[in-house]
Amino acid sequence: MNRGINILKEVFKVLINPKKGWDNLSNYCDREFVDLKDIDKYRPIYMLIPLFALIPALAQFLGMTVFKDLYFPEEMLKYAQQENNQQLLLYLERLREIIDTGNISKIFLISLIYYIAELFRPFIFTVLLFFLISAFGGVRNPYKALTVATISLIPTWITSILLVHNSAFTVMTIFIATFYTLYITFNASERFLCIPNDNSKTFQFIIVFAILYLIINSIFGIFIQNIFITKVIFS
Repeated sequence: MNRGINILKEVFKVLINPKKGWDNLSNYCDREFVDLKDIDKYRPIYMLIPLFALIPALAQFLGMTVFKDLYFPEEMLKYAQQENNQQLLLYLERLREIIDTGNISKIFLISLIYYIAELFRPFIFTVLLFFLISAFGGVRNPYKALTVATISLIPTWITSILLVHNSAFTVMTIFIATFYTLYITFNASERFLCIPNDNSKTFQFIIVFAILYLIINSIFGIFIQNIFITKVIFS
């Protein structure tokens, strides 16, 4: 119990000061092999995934129920009309109808889909991270990769509470949080993932990772939106 609390304290330190925080967790850095028992060390960190992944889903639910006017401003429909995007306009009108009529079953289902999608996000992050680690000379340890993914995504998850209000400020804040996520990952590359800093390998690593992560993350978001959310809205 005390060990778990201590590890969570170290997670908080990483979020506040990634450089010093990862140094404190780097005592696992010499592990060149994977022991299944290692998961016990990291379990308190992994337990944060279902907790923080709930924030975006909760924001969606509250936005569609409690903060209707903030979640769905009139400007959204006006924008679709100005752009003459009939598909987007139809989508927004149907979503507006669901929100205005208070269709709790569909609102809950949409929020649930967002939650499940967020649960998958750190594992997508981990797979990409794991394969790039070996390419750049780091330690191939899936537990450590998932640890970095979990901690790095926390700022993005926290700021997603602003999704109750669809605005330029919300988009900008989440955009900044995404860059902080990449900054945390960058600091983990040498200190925790043991990627050697020869010939600026850590900079090369984070550039490649950032490009691939942003592309894959966007594709994943579009897939969830078009395949699952759209089916719920038009069902």
